[in-house]
Amino acid sequence: MASRPPRLETPADLAALVRARSASLPPQQRAVADLLVERLDESPFFSVPTLAERAGVSEATVVRVAQRLGFSGFPELKAALLELVRARLAGGSPAPAHAGTDALSAVTRLEADNLDRLQRGLDRTTFEAAAAALSSADHVFTFGAGLSAHLAELAAYLLVQAGVRTSALSVRFTSPSEQIIMLRPDDALIALSLPPYSRPTLDLLAAAAERAIPTVVITDKLTAPASSIARHALAVPTHNVLFTNALAAVVALINALGVEIARQRGGDGLRALSELNRILAADPDGAPAPPARPRSPG
Repeated sequence: MASRPPRLETPADLAALVRARSASLPPQQRAVADLLVERLDESPFFSVPTLAERAGVSEATVVRVAQRLGFSGFPELKAALLELVRARLAGGSPAPAHAGTDALSAVTRLEADNLDRLQRGLDRTTFEAAAAALSSADHVFTFGAGLSAHLAELAAYLLVQAGVRTSALSVRFTSPSEQIIMLRPDDALIALSLPPYSRPTLDLLAAAAERAIPTVVITDKLTAPASSIARHALAVPTHNVLFTNALAAVVALINALGVEIARQRGGDGLRALSELNRILAADPDGAPAPPARPRSPG
């Protein structure tokens, strides 16, 4: 008796299915799975040869991906994707405008497309669960390697603004695995893992998971290595003109996490924002303004 195909009712169901199966997919099959998620508005209309060409793989690989995802073949997968697109079109948004071919236009167009894909594609349930894990933690630690280290510092800054005790772990003096002893079960870890993926980041996430410490990862795709390790995985588009990661959507996601945490914390979050605004208004560099000098009599 043939098994039933996976039930896909929302784009989030497809993303969850791809994430669950990603660890068992070879790199070429992961490329196809990523394309299905990232180009959901188009992929149901691709033929096997077209999808194979777009992903840079063989046609047989496309068929195997459909089977590895639990479908009898590509036609059954295509039908499921088409149903998702029909539901998505009801609330879809127009494609980004293409104006100009200079470097600035190309970069801003790609960043706008990344932001649009983030807004339409991010699973809100996972996003809110990640924010809740960070909001309820006694102390949040952030980590990233390379370029992601700067994003980890930014995340720490924005979470502090939301009223969360947050510190960025460093790679300058000790290894991430040595710093894991600082974390307690009521703490949380948010890691940034963008290509090229850092082994220390993956090791830190794995060590935190072994200790049952809540983990959130911001990465570029649900089939990225860190997605199968972290408790909450948030995939953000980072397509760029150069061979590096574009950052606008990443920064927007980090900012949105801070805002969502402040919303979830209610009065505490608002009081933290109010106090920070008062300090910054007194001194833009963050230092309290000196007390006013008393006036002379008369």
